[in-house]
Amino acid sequence: MSTDYRLRHHVAYLGAGLKVGGYAVMQGNKYKGFFRKKEEAENAIANWEDNEGNKNEY
Repeated sequence: MSTDYRLRHHVAYLGAGLKVGGYAVMQGNKYKGFFRKKEEAENAIANWEDNEGNKNEY
């Protein structure tokens, strides 16, 4: 599994002309999650990386 996470500013379209800005987390070329705040996205990346490292401990 790839641990190559990227953080990108992204606009999500909700329909009926509504949209919301935030940050998309990409793992390789796959979408991993969407967050409204950059700090939340960075915390999620740190958590996912830590969890992937813990898999080898069990």
